[in-house]
Amino acid sequence: MTTAQWLMIIVVSVLSGIDRTAMAQTMLSRPLVCASLTGLLLGIFPAAFQLGLMLELLWLMRLPVGATIAPDDTQAAIGAVVLVKLFACQLPEHQLGLIVFIGVIVVVMAEVGKCWDVWARHINERLFLNAVRGLDRSCTHSLVVNHYAGLCVFACAALISLSFIVGGGSAILWGGMRYMGSMATLFTLNGQWLVCVFVLVGVAATLKVLQVKHTVPLFVGGYSLTCILLEIL
Repeated sequence: MTTAQWLMIIVVSVLSGIDRTAMAQTMLSRPLVCASLTGLLLGIFPAAFQLGLMLELLWLMRLPVGATIAPDDTQAAIGAVVLVKLFACQLPEHQLGLIVFIGVIVVVMAEVGKCWDVWARHINERLFLNAVRGLDRSCTHSLVVNHYAGLCVFACAALISLSFIVGGGSAILWGGMRYMGSMATLFTLNGQWLVCVFVLVGVAATLKVLQVKHTVPLFVGGYSLTCILLEIL
């Protein structure tokens, strides 16, 4: 990977990291979106889209809303695409197997990656209290400073999480590369079934929340609208 590509990955990581909880909260932080964007920048869009789709289904109902600390699916998706870019050339004949195996790695690491999200939230709580004390003294400058400091904290947490996922995943893949041939063959033989597992997990996650009030019309309407759009396009 070139220096320009690494810089683009850092920009995507920071923007999607602060979009996740600290600012805007658009669809950029969702695994399907940020993985696809990363793959487009790295020139591996088909593989990135497959990864993003699998991870999106897996974490469909795990949202960082309120006090809920969800796995860092955003940086896990970006890190997974980076790992595919770094190691795909070593196993060109087992592309699907490598994608699924990297997906399994980042799923585990995403649970650890949320520790930095917790750290960022604790720091942000202190910054909020500092801003309130500043307003009590009629100091609006303190509000601005602490606001931007909070954005920087979440940006740093995103970069640390991405570094952990890429670094740890690279170590696992590099250390097990001698066994990857036989493992990738196993994944390739059963690749379609393994991909179906992610779909079933996504369906199970959806069914789990259908008991919440008003969610049935929401999901049925959303899926119907998606099918109509796919037929039109």
